Amino acid sequence: MKAVLVLNAGSSSLKFALFPLEPTLATKPALSGQIEGIGATPELSAKDANGERFHEPVATLGEQSEQHRDALNHLFHWLAAHNPDLEIAAAGHRVVHGGDLYSAPVKLSEALLRELDTFVPLAPLHQPHNLRAVRAVATLMPAVPQVACFDTAFHRTQPAVAQAFALPRAITAEGVKRYGFHGLSYDYVARQLPDIIGERAHGSVVIAHLGIHETSAVCAQTQILERDASASLRTALHDADVSASERHGANLGRCKIILGDRIVDAVGPDCDVDRIADNRER
Repeated sequence: MKAVLVLNAGSSSLKFALFPLEPTLATKPALSGQIEGIGATPELSAKDANGERFHEPVATLGEQSEQHRDALNHLFHWLAAHNPDLEIAAAGHRVVHGGDLYSAPVKLSEALLRELDTFVPLAPLHQPHNLRAVRAVATLMPAVPQVACFDTAFHRTQPAVAQAFALPRAITAEGVKRYGFHGLSYDYVARQLPDIIGERAHGSVVIAHLGIHETSAVCAQTQILERDASASLRTALHDADVSASERHGANLGRCKIILGDRIVDAVGPDCDVDRIADNRER
């Protein structure tokens, strides 16, 4: 079976799905699941298209970064054992941050990976793990082409005012702004809406991304410009991310990571950037 492998690598989990490619790319996976507990005691759980479930421990040693590689290695061997004729034609990855440059999926290369490494300060909890999975696939299956799909890409049609913090323009020009997150989730919902609510999907719509770990986000969208295979969309407002770890001052905290003490000069010494970034009370 020729198939596309889709991966979503997090800090402690690796989600995967296998989409058959014969005769054309299927819209439903032949197999999907995840390896959870990376960094502790990893376990694989999966389900095939017939509803059969699989569960087994993943043998791994070493640091968390090595466990990601071991988890992928275990996954590839497991997939091959359950699909002896499996041929992985390509691998697709969820990558959280593509900066200003990438507003569409892109084929990955080592040079591009080095560029995506520079966005780690903008998404330190996610970007390193996303890229680690890409490099692991390149090591284990060097001939397989890989593609990155960016969460930030969906939001690149926002107006500049929606992306800007209340900071001097010189700092905004250095890349400190709202890039938007959960874009792949929003994109999927936006593509499904016309089939569900008809013409109303072409008006003003608020999409909610309700995640786990007390994380939620919303995005306002207006005007689906065209409905075709690529579904060109325009987002109107930035997504408002509210989470236990990021509420109030996380964006300002990231500004401090990127700009250092210059952020204090920008907002003034009375702002107490450290307190806001750490979400502490006065």
